[in-house]
Amino acid sequence: MTRRRRWVGYRPPEPALRRWARDLRQDLGYALRQLRQAPGVSALIVLTLAIGIGANATMAGVIDRLLLRAPPYVETPDRLVRLFSRRSVDPRFGPYTSYPAFLDLQREVRAFDAVAAYTSIRLWAGTGIDAEELRATLVSSTYFSLLGASPTLGRAFTPADGFPTGQTPGGPALAVLSYGYWQRQFGGDPNVLGRALHLGRLTYTVVAVMPPGFRGVEAETPDIWLPLAVTADVDLRRYILEDRSLSWLQVVARLRPGATRAEAELQAVPVLRRDGPPSGRFALSQVLAASVIHGRGPDAPREVKVALWLGGVSALVLLIACANVANLLLGRAFVRRRETAVRLALGASRGRLARQLLSEAMVLAVLGAGGAILLAAVGGRVLQGLLAAGALGTGGFVDVRLFAFTTAITLGTGVLVSLAPLVQSTAPDLTVALRTGRATGGGRAGRVRATLLGLQAALCMLLLVVAGLFARSLGEVEGLDLGVDQEHTVVASINLNRLALPRPAIDGIYDDIVDRVRAIPGVVGVALAEANPYQGGHAVNMRTPEHGWDFYMHGMYYPPMLTFVDSNFFHVVGASLRGRDFSSVDVRGAPRVVIINEPAAQLLWPGEQAIGRCMLLDPGRGGLGPECFTVVGVTTGYWYHDILDRDRPMAYLPLHQFTVGLGRPGGMFVRTRGDAATILPAVRAAILGAWPDIPPVRVRRMRDLIDPAVRPWRTAATMFSLFGAVALVIAAVGLYAVVAFSAAQRSTEIAVRIALGAHARDVLAAVGGDGLRTVAIGLTVGAAAALGIRHWIGPLLFQTSPSDPGIIAGVAALLLGVAVLAILVPTVRALRRDPAAVLRVD
Repeated sequence: MTRRRRWVGYRPPEPALRRWARDLRQDLGYALRQLRQAPGVSALIVLTLAIGIGANATMAGVIDRLLLRAPPYVETPDRLVRLFSRRSVDPRFGPYTSYPAFLDLQREVRAFDAVAAYTSIRLWAGTGIDAEELRATLVSSTYFSLLGASPTLGRAFTPADGFPTGQTPGGPALAVLSYGYWQRQFGGDPNVLGRALHLGRLTYTVVAVMPPGFRGVEAETPDIWLPLAVTADVDLRRYILEDRSLSWLQVVARLRPGATRAEAELQAVPVLRRDGPPSGRFALSQVLAASVIHGRGPDAPREVKVALWLGGVSALVLLIACANVANLLLGRAFVRRRETAVRLALGASRGRLARQLLSEAMVLAVLGAGGAILLAAVGGRVLQGLLAAGALGTGGFVDVRLFAFTTAITLGTGVLVSLAPLVQSTAPDLTVALRTGRATGGGRAGRVRATLLGLQAALCMLLLVVAGLFARSLGEVEGLDLGVDQEHTVVASINLNRLALPRPAIDGIYDDIVDRVRAIPGVVGVALAEANPYQGGHAVNMRTPEHGWDFYMHGMYYPPMLTFVDSNFFHVVGASLRGRDFSSVDVRGAPRVVIINEPAAQLLWPGEQAIGRCMLLDPGRGGLGPECFTVVGVTTGYWYHDILDRDRPMAYLPLHQFTVGLGRPGGMFVRTRGDAATILPAVRAAILGAWPDIPPVRVRRMRDLIDPAVRPWRTAATMFSLFGAVALVIAAVGLYAVVAFSAAQRSTEIAVRIALGAHARDVLAAVGGDGLRTVAIGLTVGAAAALGIRHWIGPLLFQTSPSDPGIIAGVAALLLGVAVLAILVPTVRALRRDPAAVLRVD
């Protein structure tokens, strides 16, 4: 029997994985000890990284939701397309088509496996004070099956439902509820199926509840989905389902296996061309099959482009933060240069030292990432309110995708900020490092710090210039003369035409409403209108006796608009007006008068006086007739739908001069003495008290109607300014730290200079001059970069030059002032030290 020999002192080799874990544990422990030795600097680094990583995480979450995520609960969204078309005269794509064209697309386009149509409308549930306005989406019977979405409760519409036209009021109609409306209105009652809902002129039966977050292919989540043909036939114009000239539906389709978007577009062109003239300037020229992700389509809101720019800006903020942190870590590594040299002399490997430095940077980055997640959660909630309503969803902002992105960017940041100190610390000259008692601040380390400092200055310059451009654009937008006092005007939508009453009785109710509202304390004036003249009207042709319609309408894609307003309307809303307002004498039988906007005046009488001239409108529309309308006023402030849509000619006629067909009141404008928001409840109560079971009324401030159009510029100006301020603070702190470190390293030199009689300003120039020159070079590079991007940023600005010299000079002056302050403070502190005490220490 043989016995195994046991070698004395023999130890089997340690497994590589265990050795790696042991080294990692030691490196992390070393890193934490180093952080505790300088808690102030460590906290500053963690805060800087939290801001930089958090800004990127927030904007990554926004861009993910706007451009990368398909609508929730939609199957194979890459096979779904939304159809857009454009005509030769108009470069823009429009998403709307007619109902007959939708039916033709279902039958004739072979590239489509299924086709569905939808449109959004506002419907009222209930009457009087209990009325509630709902956002309803009318959908074809193929809508839910095409998307592949299954309800939480019940069953959604299917192609078997059919939804034929000709449905009579009170007949069977189905309704699908959104999850949010189900919770809000019914408290999540599982017995909601089969309940009756009274919406508009129909009673609907609830058949399904969709899952939370489902919104179909729309940007916003509706309250309810209703059958398209049934609702349109009753609550909209009855002929809307047969008229090819009425484009009001959006179309979504699923491609057949193997079919491409290009094939679908070619096959859809002849079908959609039937909705207009077959040839000429107004003929359909192109069809586009776009993604169901709205941010990728031609109808993407301006906020999407703003979000992309903000994403780029957040990357600049992170680069500034990384440069700052790298400078701080480089200074710390330079201070520990002697320690590093001793460890190398004792046999430590450079790779081991590199792992320790990398571990320290990673610990800082991970701590910063924790703060970044909190910042992203708060910032995401803020941006959900600032950007396009509903586009970011309503749930939690931080999820697995955002966490994964934050983890990746944290790792990248840790590596990036450790590069400079890694190279500096692991490649020292051992002889010099061991012999030198006090590290000096020059050499390669000084050049690296100067480069990082210049990078921060350049990026700050670029960022603040862009912020200044958007701030000026916001000022230009808010300074537009919109023809209405936004802060002191209330607009109420009232439609008494649904009441089964004769016209004189309805007019009497309107008079009573006006008297009630006028009696409210704080009300300055009240005026009726056919509807909201800023958001609706009638297409019309206008001309002068000298020329026919074609002379003026040639080349115009969007026709002029016509609407009816009350006497004294322009005075009530605070519009700027040349000439006179309508008055109580402008009634039926009186000479016909008209007020036009500036584009109409320039169209008909370019460069001439329009007031007192004769204008002709379409004959036969609502009793207008071929008579001459005398222009009595020209309004210089105006808009239609979009506050930037300021080129469409518009004509305003007296509301009480026409009583047949057109000109029935539908809106009321109230001018207040104080803030319009404080008087909204009183106005609503006064209207609802005028008649029992009055149709639903919507009362809003004019400011609330205009704000969505201003929101992109306000969001951009706010976020760019915020990012710019953060970057400025980070850069200022970084500059201060660099100069303070340089002054500390050159303390002996400063003491010798002062002891030999050097003047303080000479020492100040010697110590701080290098930093100021570096900042000046960085600002020059940043200004050149700002000029280089002017072609890309120009389309997002409004009446603002992307190379505005005033903004560039102002930002440069601001940054130079901050740089001078950041340089002066640590240098002056160094000058105040006693030279004898400094030399004794050395």
